[in-house]
Amino acid sequence: MKLLKAITGLKLHLAVLQLWDLGTSLVKLLRVSKVKPMRLRQKILPIVGTTLVSLVTVLYTTSSTVLLGSFIQLEQQETRARVERVQKALDEEIFRVNLIATDWAEWDETYVFFDNSNQSYIDNNIDNLSLANVQLNLAAFVNSSGKIVYGKLSDPTCQKCLPVGSDLQQHLASKELLRRGDNAIAGLILLQRTPILIAVRPIRKTDRSKSSQGALILGRYLNRDAIARISERTHLDFALYAVNDERLPADLQAARTALLQQQVLVRPLNEQTIAGYTLIRDIYGQPALMASVKTPRNIYHQGQASIRYLFLCLLVVSLVVSAIVLMLLDRLVFSRLSSLSSDVRSLSTGDAVSQNIAANKDELSSLADAINHMLQALADSQYQQRAREERYYKYSKILTELAKRQTAENSDLNARLREITAAAADTLEVEYASVWVYSPGGRKLQCAALYQCSTAAYTTGMEWQASDYPGYFKALRQERALATADVRTEPKTKKMAERFLVKLGIGAMVNAPIYLNGRIVGIVCHGHKKTSRQWLIEEQNFTASIANLVALALSAWERQRSQVALQSAYDEVENKIRERTGELAEVNQQLRAEILACQITEKKLMHQASHDPLTGLANRTLFMQRLDSALDRSQQEHSLLAVLFVDLDRFKSVNDTLGHAIGDRLLIAISHRLQACLRPDDLVARLGGDEFTILLENIKNTNDAVHVADRIQRELNLPFHLSGHEIDTSASIGIAFNIKGYERSEDLLHNADVTMYRAKTTGKGRYEICDRNPVEQSSRR
Repeated sequence: MKLLKAITGLKLHLAVLQLWDLGTSLVKLLRVSKVKPMRLRQKILPIVGTTLVSLVTVLYTTSSTVLLGSFIQLEQQETRARVERVQKALDEEIFRVNLIATDWAEWDETYVFFDNSNQSYIDNNIDNLSLANVQLNLAAFVNSSGKIVYGKLSDPTCQKCLPVGSDLQQHLASKELLRRGDNAIAGLILLQRTPILIAVRPIRKTDRSKSSQGALILGRYLNRDAIARISERTHLDFALYAVNDERLPADLQAARTALLQQQVLVRPLNEQTIAGYTLIRDIYGQPALMASVKTPRNIYHQGQASIRYLFLCLLVVSLVVSAIVLMLLDRLVFSRLSSLSSDVRSLSTGDAVSQNIAANKDELSSLADAINHMLQALADSQYQQRAREERYYKYSKILTELAKRQTAENSDLNARLREITAAAADTLEVEYASVWVYSPGGRKLQCAALYQCSTAAYTTGMEWQASDYPGYFKALRQERALATADVRTEPKTKKMAERFLVKLGIGAMVNAPIYLNGRIVGIVCHGHKKTSRQWLIEEQNFTASIANLVALALSAWERQRSQVALQSAYDEVENKIRERTGELAEVNQQLRAEILACQITEKKLMHQASHDPLTGLANRTLFMQRLDSALDRSQQEHSLLAVLFVDLDRFKSVNDTLGHAIGDRLLIAISHRLQACLRPDDLVARLGGDEFTILLENIKNTNDAVHVADRIQRELNLPFHLSGHEIDTSASIGIAFNIKGYERSEDLLHNADVTMYRAKTTGKGRYEICDRNPVEQSSRR
């Protein structure tokens, strides 16, 4: 196969060289033509030449691979059929010997001879002439014990009869032939001189009235004469070789192993000869001979010649077609392209959008139509661009005006929201424009302002459950503006439409979340009253900008409320100052100093009111506030939090033995270690005495809280060195999670406390996890 691939590659290389010469001649012919070549024509020629080379190469490679493979397969099939004919001829030889043995073994005279050893039977039937007439070389009568009653071996080389050889007697002595001969067998055995085809038949009377007393063995040498007869009959030249012959030719030695796995093997020997092999087994089923049939590779050479003729035909046809195509291109395409190019260049003198190219009814009219379609598309694109620019300018102007009014002082929030919603409804030409804000618990949306365009009416106070539509609000959190073309078919708004949108006549809407301090505090809704509406990207961006304006208004309102409260307190103090003294300037300066001191004191008092004075940690009040907010957030966001109740072991003995001063210093040191075990967002508080609580928010699973408890245990187990004293301490920790349906922060803290006492009673210096629900905990109080 490697030689075949090399020859194919060489032929392909020669074909490409010939094709290149023909292409070069074609290029020279076109260059000397009367028509002056254009630049496009110069580019087309290499493309046509390359295409021609590629086409012929692909066709030649494909045809040579497919056709030559088919011829090789046909050659192998023909060789296999010849080998099978040889094998069938050998089987027919064995069948003829077996047929003669059957006639003689079931002849009554043969049965009588076996009883009385009548010599006349031998003289009349087993003489040399009789054996030669039926082309037999062996005749033997063997009794049931394996003894040869009579045996005769005819040697055609010396024209005389010989006794049965020792090699055949060895086969009879093993009694294998006799055991097989009870049912009649025929096949091949190897003798020392030559292979022989034998048939073993039990001797019986014709009517089979009596059982067999022995067996008849007939044989025919498989020598050169027999092989010549078979070759003449099959018209095939073949040879037989012993399997175990050490002088086997090299090709048969290579095929011997493969024939053990398959019946017929076909292999090409060279470019001129192909050989087929088969394995012939002896009468015992063991490999005995190898048959080899060698024939010239006429089919293969015929296939190669066919491929060469096909290649020449493809080459001639490709050259003719290429020449015709080039001439047609020159007459029908290049000239028209020149005219079309002139028309396109003329567009540069005027408005390209308003002009069209004249399209004649010729081969390139479709190109002119395409250019006209392109010009029309350009005009449409320019119109859409101008429309987008006008919308952008309009939206920017309205937003700028609203933003300027936003800076006005003492503006009312409701008035600002009404102004924003009315401007948004008129600008987007929608029926409803509204602002909705979350309730303090974050579970409901309350209407802060709703403007209906058709009636110019404002409405407030409505509310609806945001938790009923989790899919919609999840999508809203992920988008700057969420546009819905048809609320009845969109999966996120289908449930919302069935409940109230369809009743309001809203068919499409675009909403945007309101962010304040990085958190969604509400949404802006724009509802269209028709069945459906495709929202433009400018309209979605405008809605998001309206949401930003609402966020600014809410933020300004919050600041204004704080300023009003502060100003009210300041005015009250100032009035008291006027009542007490008439020296306004001096007293005013003193009062301002006092106000500043009061503000500082107020901050200190607020800090003292929410923090432990000894450790600086949060106290119970601040901890419970944080816990309430954390529970609300966890219910909205479906997050996990944990409360750790930490109580020091043997702290009372420290106070009793070392004094309260050392005890206070120990509490401060413990607070520092607790803070070091936590994340920056976690909260640790001192409830009083030696009791501490820890709030862990946004934990992934319960193992996070357990890891924190392990860290605290390790840190507190390390000794404290205070005023020359080494103090060993430990802590009992109770852990409670918000996975049991807690609604009150007091219940969660109480369960953590109860769990801590359970840890303390079971050994101290350990932690326990709350495993009861709030109802059970309440019943155990």
